[in-house]
Amino acid sequence: MQPVHLWGPYGEYTWMPLADITPEVASWADHGAVRMDEGPWQPLGRAPLDRRGFTYSFLLGAGQVPVLRADPKAGFLGRFQLGFFPVHEFGIQADIAYAWTQDDQGADIFDGRYSLELDALPLSAGPFSAGAYGQIGLGSLSDDGVSFSETDTILGGGALFQIGLTTRLALTLRAGLVSVHDETLTELTGGVSIY
Repeated sequence: MQPVHLWGPYGEYTWMPLADITPEVASWADHGAVRMDEGPWQPLGRAPLDRRGFTYSFLLGAGQVPVLRADPKAGFLGRFQLGFFPVHEFGIQADIAYAWTQDDQGADIFDGRYSLELDALPLSAGPFSAGAYGQIGLGSLSDDGVSFSETDTILGGGALFQIGLTTRLALTLRAGLVSVHDETLTELTGGVSIY
């Protein structure tokens, strides 16, 4: 019963409920309009975030990097993820992360982390979601100062937080621990996830 305002080809005006508009009335009308403040108008808004299907993420932040014969140091950490969510709450992703720092002598230390990750985000309230992740893979550490390189197994996990901006776009924040190169390292990254 939404009122529709109609104007004819010579400026004539009428209105009628949407249900009463026939093909003849539609062909007569030059144009029409509905008003937000009339009738049973109810804007629906956008659909909530839907993770089902392929996904990719780009996240930046900070993480600890192992340093030979010293405590781990904080450094830059960037990561790229590519994966698939068969259902909204659970997904699997390939995670590629690179961390970088310098030791006390100014030598560059690079830590490449390549892993397979399982994500679970079962908690949600409006646009906010929370859950956890776990990962297993390989880490490759390289210290330019002493020409050292090593590959080791990665085990990691932590918390995931998301804010759904649109049906296919979310801001992602993750904080966790990674066990690699005989160290337990902390990391915090945030960025954009597209589904």
